[in-house]
Amino acid sequence: MGRSVVNIMFSIVLLGSVVGSMAKAKGTTRVYLTENATAYWTYYYTDLYDWDMKKAGVACASRDAAKPFEWRSKYYWTAFCGSGGPSYPASCGQCLKVTNPTNEASLVVRIVDTCGSGSTDLDEPAFDMIDDGSGKKLGHLTVNYEVVDCDPPPPPPPAGPGETDVIAYWSDYGPLKNNWSYSAAHVACAGYDGGKPLEWRQRYGWTGYCGKVLGPSLRDICGRCLKVTNTLTKDEEIVRIVDSCGAGALELDLNTAFKPIDSDGKGYAAGHLTVDYQVVDCDDDDDVDSPLRLYSQLITGGTTVGLLYFIHFEFLQSLVHQFNTNQGKSLQFKESFIVGKRACAATLSAYPKVDSWDSQGIDCCSWVGVYKLS
Repeated sequence: MGRSVVNIMFSIVLLGSVVGSMAKAKGTTRVYLTENATAYWTYYYTDLYDWDMKKAGVACASRDAAKPFEWRSKYYWTAFCGSGGPSYPASCGQCLKVTNPTNEASLVVRIVDTCGSGSTDLDEPAFDMIDDGSGKKLGHLTVNYEVVDCDPPPPPPPAGPGETDVIAYWSDYGPLKNNWSYSAAHVACAGYDGGKPLEWRQRYGWTGYCGKVLGPSLRDICGRCLKVTNTLTKDEEIVRIVDSCGAGALELDLNTAFKPIDSDGKGYAAGHLTVDYQVVDCDDDDDVDSPLRLYSQLITGGTTVGLLYFIHFEFLQSLVHQFNTNQGKSLQFKESFIVGKRACAATLSAYPKVDSWDSQGIDCCSWVGVYKLS
């Protein structure tokens, strides 16, 4: 390979056999798992040569030497010519996960070179990382190896506990009309969270909780957040636990939690929804000063039409203050709403509240859905 040091010729003794192979999810690369192979070590001097493949004299330099430094230095290097795996030159750049079954130590290495008589040569730092103490004494390690993705997708976040196919009833806690006051809503968590800032209390819709995952005390459930999914429509919403309940698993607030996931109206008609829920992070330390959550539910001809929008409280105060002084801006604000197709399909007059906003009204505060903030 053109290196100035004496290369030790290594051989893989296949005490086992290739026990399986399967197509990977990405591309056409195949995954090979070989057990009880013998791995030796060699010296590539990657630090000395600054991970330069040409200086190291590796066989894959003609293919991969021009790759970015980050790519070349992401993994330790290895030579590979085992029978259970890709052949040169297709092997260049591929990755192996090498495991010492004695101590269960493993690492991922990149193939940069060939070797003689069916062998794999780990760069010495890689060899040392999985050596159980016997490798350097014996001159080799018995390992398992498999071809793996060099750039695997990040693992999904760990799933929190939850339940599936449980009943969620609704209750009208009235947070919108009570300015998200826990005491006014008479919720059980008022003693724990009633003094939290308004921005915190209004960040998510509310729910009572009587499931089997959290509890049993109020301290265990108050302020926790759940991602609730309607099993029929797959609509989902993050809600905050503010109360306990006596039946089912959840008692979702009608306007801020139940109706947002009841897009077909069947849950309201039945008096409950079948849902899945999962405990999630509330992210209360992230941008707690969130926009004021306003959920307006309109009933038109027996069909629930929801308008969910987010407006900063200060902006809303300013807007209503200008309604009487600048009616045109109010109408322009109306036109800025995006009407969802689902709502339009429910009725020819998707949002009757804003439909009442027109240039004929003298007192803008008389428009439906517009209230004067005192």
